[in-house]
Amino acid sequence: MNNQPVLTRRYSVHEAIAVREIEGQILLLTPNDDVLYTLNKTGHFIWELLVKGMVVAQMVETLVSEYHISREKATNDLLNLLQQLEEKAIIQVEE
Repeated sequence: MNNQPVLTRRYSVHEAIAVREIEGQILLLTPNDDVLYTLNKTGHFIWELLVKGMVVAQMVETLVSEYHISREKATNDLLNLLQQLEEKAIIQVEE
């Protein structure tokens, strides 16, 4: 379990994940379960922030600015997506 404060975490994509962008959608294929995951428009935007190496706090601020939503909503939605991706072993917290 990572004890690093959530807002300072930086994530990376597991090297075994196959990632493709087709017609504006991000497609993720995991080798462990052979499931194809897709990200919607907002998920795609967050994915781009993640692969740029932003920490969670930077991603939150970017979402607030881009989508004109509250910091609380941006934080909750972002952490929910990151948790799902981490549970499926698509991303990992960088140490």
